[in-house]
This record gives sequence, structure tokens and C-alpha cells, in this order.
Amino acid sequence: MLPGGAREALAWSRQPAGRAAGDSGAPPPAASNKVYIGLTDADGDFLSYAVDVVSLKLRKVDGSTVETLPLRSRVDFAELVDLTEFVTAATIPHGVYVAGTIRLDYANAAVSVEAGGAPRETRVVGRDGQPLGVVDLEVRLDERNQLAIGPGRPAFLQLDFDLAASHTVDVTTTPATAKASPFIVASLEPVTEKELRVRGPLKGADTVAGTYTVDVRPFNLREARLGEIVVRTTAETAFEIDGQTYTGGAGLQALAAMPSGTPTIAFGTLSVAERSYAAARVRAGSSVPGPRFDVLRGNVIARSGDSLTVRGLLGAKTVSVGQRIEAFGQAGGTAEAVTLDAQQGRVRLQLTQLAGTVVSAQPGELALNLAAIDGRQPGIFDFAGTGTSPAVDADPANYQVATGPMMLGGLTPGSPAAVVGFVAPFGEAPPDFNGRTVVDIETLRAVLGIGWGEAGTAAPFTRLDAGGLVINTANPDIGLRHHIAIGPRIVDLQRLATPLTIAPAQGPGLYAIGEPGRVEVFADFTRFAARLNEKLGGGARARAMSAAGRFDADSFTLTVREVSVGLVPAN
Repeated sequence: MLPGGAREALAWSRQPAGRAAGDSGAPPPAASNKVYIGLTDADGDFLSYAVDVVSLKLRKVDGSTVETLPLRSRVDFAELVDLTEFVTAATIPHGVYVAGTIRLDYANAAVSVEAGGAPRETRVVGRDGQPLGVVDLEVRLDERNQLAIGPGRPAFLQLDFDLAASHTVDVTTTPATAKASPFIVASLEPVTEKELRVRGPLKGADTVAGTYTVDVRPFNLREARLGEIVVRTTAETAFEIDGQTYTGGAGLQALAAMPSGTPTIAFGTLSVAERSYAAARVRAGSSVPGPRFDVLRGNVIARSGDSLTVRGLLGAKTVSVGQRIEAFGQAGGTAEAVTLDAQQGRVRLQLTQLAGTVVSAQPGELALNLAAIDGRQPGIFDFAGTGTSPAVDADPANYQVATGPMMLGGLTPGSPAAVVGFVAPFGEAPPDFNGRTVVDIETLRAVLGIGWGEAGTAAPFTRLDAGGLVINTANPDIGLRHHIAIGPRIVDLQRLATPLTIAPAQGPGLYAIGEPGRVEVFADFTRFAARLNEKLGGGARARAMSAAGRFDADSFTLTVREVSVGLVPAN
């Protein structure tokens, strides 16, 4: 699920990994090499999904196992929808690895969903309705695409926690209830583009080679030593170090002057085939969340004077309502009303995405009837004070976007659109927003979600073969979830004139069949369809399904590279 365009960007680190995962401190076996592991999450409906990842073991074809993540890590999978977290660079014995086991501990889980525009605390339970405790999940790799570790062959393994296919959510209870059959998919060839985030303390920098080295420490682990990775920078890499910005070589020079142990974060792209990684953005020193500053992230929903409400935040000068921010400061208040004093810190503006339908479009100007700001309903935002006078405060039904020289020819009144950019400074609208990119929503990634209740159904499809599958929209077992989400646009499967066809895209994909405690993964849709037919024919019932790809409204077809089906096993 990572882009592969970082050619000639970085040779993988082959340096000793220190006390890398699975290493007690003794030198690694002579016949060993690196496996790089990342965690991510498919699109889901959760605002937060924080659980403890206790361990991650890989199993060889001969049955022997190796631990790659021996430290308990707190992971919020809902934060990983748009990126992948690099979690370990483990040195493991050579061989062919065919499966893995990941252990999750839900004892102190912090989970929430959005209901009516507000967060709702959520209790995660098993199929028996009882709270989950420690859960072991087996993940099997595609038998034709297994993890081979050999001399000079470090590999990348991505683990995708598919929250949408793993849960049925009921918001009518207090707290809300998420009934789970946890579903994790492993792949060697990610099929969806996502940024890769690498975090850890600085080991050193080589300004001649254009690289720096870090100890991998994901998820704010402070004492972990999970291997080293060399990050290569380019002339375009953007740096922020102790609040100062640099580009390219000047940034690397500034980083090289920092002491060993300086915290760093890199965001970049990975080429699996070439074993290369390039950092597009690097942050270091006090620009990284740490002991000096507390950090809040989110969208400003209201402003009064210099106080911003991001469900608790103080300080900032020009930030307006709707803007996505990352604020550094000193936290205070209570658990119910957190505050952050950023007067001695800083507020970083982040790209914000609007979605809605076009009211009007002309060169340099676009007006939207907003459906969402970064996925949140416009009704939760208080736009008072955003304009030069109350009469011109931002109106979500006629939200004014400056688009500069961007082409708007394909946008007509009533058509869906998305805009990425920054909210205009507070008190200076109109325009309300300065767009950097305008996207026709029809070209956005479409995400399918459908459920058939906890008992499942024996007839989820009217067709299932190598060419694709057709959803049985007349099935009475279909639950409340039966839609395709394309940005803010929701397509109800039961209102389509023709039942939805799901067709595989050309090339390898990521197709998974999940049952309690285990997952089978396929890179080839033909083999996936045959196995799913075999399972359903043997008495298993489909409980939930997610898929992602491109939706063609004319042919009622979703062309995909990713499908996950959760099954209730045959008795």
C-alpha cells in the first residue's frame, strides 16, 4: 500500500540492527538479513482505535518462529488510514516465511466512532458479546508470494488491520458497541499508495551521501531498539528542525549539526522492488512531539479571540475555522476538556480537504456546498468571525474557494468535487479557502462496505468467479451497512438500478478471506474466488466485506485491487 516511485533514492540499511526485534543482544546468526515491517489500516469508520500490540512472530516453512517485535506498543490504527508506520527493521534468519501471528491486548483499548458529528466512546466485544482481552491472530501469506529472506535480500512486509471488515458497530448503545472479528492482512507488494512514516533518534548524518541514520522507534516508544534504517534525502526534501525550515542540502547540514539522539520523523515513499526509500519531509528536534511540548492535532471547529476549539486548544494568530493543525504547547485542563497553551510553542498548518458539490465555477473561483471538512460534517463548525464582517462569514452552503490558475472546466453546478489547501486567515474571508488541488470526486478512491449481520449469509453473491462477483442486493440478511463511499458521496447499493459488480483490476492485488483467528491472503483474484466459493460451499457464511478501487456509475462496476471478506465458519 505504498508508492513505488522513489527510484535511486535510498539503498536499504544493511548495518547491524543493535538489539533489533528478536535479538537478546548476541550477534545475529551468520545466515540472516533484514525484514522491514510496516503497520497500516484500511479505510474505516473509527475516529480512534488504540490497542496494545504485544508481539509479532513470523513462522518459517519448517515451523520454526522468530519474534520481530518483542516490545509492547500502543498503536492507534485509526491514525494509519492515510499512512504506514515503519515499526521494525529486524534481523532474522534466512529462509522462507509462510505465516505470522500478531498478538493484540484489548484490556486498555481506547476506541471511538463518530455519531451525529461527535465522537462516541466505543466498547469492543467479541462475537459472544464479551469484552475482548488478549487476541492472537494468524496471518498466512499467499503461497505464491511468500516472504523469502536470503543473502542481500532484505524484504518489506506490510500488515493491514482492516477495521471495516473486522467490525459491526452499533451506535444505539451507550457506549457504542463494536463487535469484532479482528482481521489483519499481510502483503509483500502493497497495492495502494500511502506515505511511509519512519520515527526514531538520530544516529548520524552523511552530507556527502545525502543520508542520515536513525534507530527505529515507532509509536513514541522511548527505549526501543528495533533496528537501524538509513534515510536518503533529495534536493527537494523539506526539513523543519527546531521550528526552522530548510530545503535539500541545507536541511541535511542543519540535521548533521544536531547531537546524536535528536528525535526525528520522516515521511516518504518506498520502492519495494528496488529496496529504496526517499524522505519528502523531515522533522527533527523540538519540531517532533516530545518532552518539551505536548501536541494536539485536528481541525479547528470554533474560535473566540485567540482561543481555538479543537476539542481543547489555546493560542494562535491567524488560524481560522476548519483548518487542520498540529499545535505544540503545554497541555492542561481536564480529561473532559483538554486545553493546550501554544503561546510558547507553535502551530503548524496542515493541508485540509474539502468535499462537496459545486455551486458555481469560473476561472480562479469555485463555490462549494460543503459536505465535509476532512471527513467531518460542516454542522459541527462555528464559522462566526471568519469574514471581514459578519455578513461575509464563511457559509458552508456557498463556501468560496480561490483556485488560482487551476483548470475547472470539468466542474459544473451540482457535480461533486474535492479541494485540498488551506483555510483563509481568520477574519479575512472571502475567499474562505485557498485551494492547492481540485479533484473531481468521481476519480477518488471508492470504498465499499457491506455487512450481513453476525450470523452471516449463505448467499452474499449472485455470481462469484474468476471474472468478478456480483452483490446479491435482494438478500434479506443485508444489515445497515451497504454502501460505497467516494469522498463525502455515499452510494446506497440497494438503490442502484443494477446490482453492483466487483471486478479485479489487472495485475496483482490483495484479496483476503478472514475467519476468527486466521486470514488467508491471495495476490490472484482467480484463486481467491475459487477458495471463497469452496468456503461458502462448505457451509461458511459471509459476515462482512470491504473493497476499494474505482467506481464506474454507468456500468455499476467497482474495479478493485483490494477485497476482504469476513466469514462465519461452518459448524
